[in-house]
Amino acid sequence: MEIFGQSKVRPSISNPMQGKAENIAQKIGNGVQKDADLESAAQDFEAIFLHKMLESMRKTVPKSGLLESFSGDMYQSMFDEELAGEMSKRGEVGLANFMYKQLDVTNSQNQNSNSSNSKKIVDIKLGD
Repeated sequence: MEIFGQSKVRPSISNPMQGKAENIAQKIGNGVQKDADLESAAQDFEAIFLHKMLESMRKTVPKSGLLESFSGDMYQSMFDEELAGEMSKRGEVGLANFMYKQLDVTNSQNQNSNSSNSKKIVDIKLGD
């Protein structure tokens, strides 16, 4: 007896990387407080990007049908997820490092503008 047929459960890029996407949204949504949070969010984004890239690359390879199965597809998806995570941790691609530097500068500028805006609000005179 088969509880879940192959047509009902499919490996998906969004399911394996859902945790990383939620992690990014949580860190960015709460405001980045530490450099470690920003670095982690950039690494998670790079892992998601690389996973998508690996999945797209695999779709271009013709399937022979000899070893095709649901469990094989699931294994391949999990392998790609781990491979993307390791590639991101090593930093050889450089996307996370680039994003970290860009967002760190942007974060610093926003903090500086917020502190200067708060000073300007005090100096604003209302009425005569």
